[in-house]
Amino acid sequence: MISKEIIKFAQECSAYIIKIEDRSNTRTMKKFWKRSDRNINSWAFCDLEIKPIYKAQLAELEVQKVNPFKTSQECSNCGNTVKKNHRGSLYQCSCGYKNNADVNASFVIGTRSSI
Repeated sequence: MISKEIIKFAQECSAYIIKIEDRSNTRTMKKFWKRSDRNINSWAFCDLEIKPIYKAQLAELEVQKVNPFKTSQECSNCGNTVKKNHRGSLYQCSCGYKNNADVNASFVIGTRSSI
């Protein structure tokens, strides 16, 4: 359902490229996670990556993978990367930029070059 909405939104915006985080190393990083974060290993990463790629190809959209390193900590306005800027669902940078943390991270992903 989410994949379909992403493709629909991209088409409405006349986009021809969709950028997603490269999640291929997520499972291999589990030994570094805090105990509370280990539940993430049960997520269906296949659904989070393959379905949007498949549906984008059907819609003739290009998909580019980007490095996910610190996307939630980087400011999409000034590029500053500070861990304390991201608190819960709020992102607030010292440059004065405020936004939802997920929205900020998506803007950061949009500005990164593909790997």
